[in-house]
Amino acid sequence: MSRQKLNLTGKRFGRLTVLEETTKRGTHRYWLCQCDCGSPTKEIRQSHLQSGKTISCGCALKDGDHKVDLTGQRFGKLTAIAPTSERKHGKVIWECKCSCGNPNPVLVPSTYLTNGDTQSCGCLKKEQEKINFVDGYDKERVDGVNTSLLLAKLRTDSSSGIKGVYFHKARQKWYAQITVGGQTYRSSLVNDKERAIDARIELEHQYHMPYLNKKETLRKDIEPGTRFGKLSVIDKSYTKEKNKRTYYYYKCICDCGNTKDVEHYQLLNGFSKSCGCSKKAYNIGAVFGDWEIVEEIDNKTRLCRCNKCGYTRSYKTGTLYHNPTCEHKVNVSEIDKYMTLGEAVSRWGITSDRLKDRIKVARKNRTLETFINKGWAKYSVGDGSKQGTWILSTMLMEYWYGAEPIKEAKDEDENNK
Repeated sequence: MSRQKLNLTGKRFGRLTVLEETTKRGTHRYWLCQCDCGSPTKEIRQSHLQSGKTISCGCALKDGDHKVDLTGQRFGKLTAIAPTSERKHGKVIWECKCSCGNPNPVLVPSTYLTNGDTQSCGCLKKEQEKINFVDGYDKERVDGVNTSLLLAKLRTDSSSGIKGVYFHKARQKWYAQITVGGQTYRSSLVNDKERAIDARIELEHQYHMPYLNKKETLRKDIEPGTRFGKLSVIDKSYTKEKNKRTYYYYKCICDCGNTKDVEHYQLLNGFSKSCGCSKKAYNIGAVFGDWEIVEEIDNKTRLCRCNKCGYTRSYKTGTLYHNPTCEHKVNVSEIDKYMTLGEAVSRWGITSDRLKDRIKVARKNRTLETFINKGWAKYSVGDGSKQGTWILSTMLMEYWYGAEPIKEAKDEDENNK
């Protein structure tokens, strides 16, 4: 929303009363003012009035009175009551009262009052937000795209006379261009301006219309009886102010019989389709991915056990909702057995050299170090022995060769013959 042009007519600045606006000079606005001393009227620059640099025709300087008195003056909904001893950036902070009925005093720097930056205790902003924000979103903004910009008028410096149609001087050809949500889309270069105009229309239908259509949908009320998944709308429930936005809630009844207040946008975009009954309960015995809940730690934390490797750890319920997988870590205390190379060869029915080659590859790929961290393997140096021995866990071997070690190992050997 564009800012309205400030009108100072009738306002007082120190000893000066603004009569009317005069001729603009460059970028500065000037106002014809009358001083209380009765001297002839004088043109004064607007910025000098607002900043307090000029408060009289010059008589205040002679009298030694340099302060701006705003007592009793009205600025929007605010009426200046009295100056305080506080300062902000060297400017006097005034105690003001808002006409909305707010009993609390409003403290505003003098320049914020005179230049129109602050005109209420905040109630004006809330009133505007109720108009601008529908269902928690700006009425002009859809999915982060300002739809008012999509309908903006033609720029005055346009060389083609058509919005979004440009002439490429270097190539001496026409093209259409459109920008939506920070992304720019451009048509191919054509010789005919009319074809570029048609291309612009196609771009608008492709990129503008989805946002404009959704804008109209979001601004409509939801009719009672409308269904969203398991929810059926009963009627409007209440509105809620949060983060400077207004949210509209509808009372809905779920197929399970529960009632729930759901926000307008959550319904329209499919984020809420039930009262919550569709979600899994985070009770003991419930399974999420590889994990089974074995204990409830608190309202949002559960102790879980992997159904594949038996590893236990705690999870937040929000993480369990996404069905996490286990990396199949093994608690050292829960490992069935550690084996030397010879024991592994005996159990899995594979050659010692072949297992050593597997370990060598694992070390080269730095995967064995990962297994050590997981408790799947360790390196042992015997007393008086210069050469150590890898001690492997059964879980590591099952990871490499399968749950049925001897059978799978024999099949693997036969396939490699």
